[in-house]
Amino acid sequence: MKILITGAAGFVGRNLTETLRCIRDGKDRRFPDLVIEELFLYDQDSRLEVLEAGCREADFVFHLAGVN
Repeated sequence: MKILITGAAGFVGRNLTETLRCIRDGKDRRFPDLVIEELFLYDQDSRLEVLEAGCREADFVFHLAGVN
């Protein structure tokens, strides 16, 4: 599964990213059926190409971006 996370540098985005990386790397074995191929991490300081590639290729999107 390929996952796009918008707002990846925020509090929730950082923690979600770390959890998904642990699952991907086999450190978190609570979800054995979840296979993570690639993470697209986008935030306001990221290049637009990351967002475009993520939108094109992602199977699932966590949209966490917002303005406080």
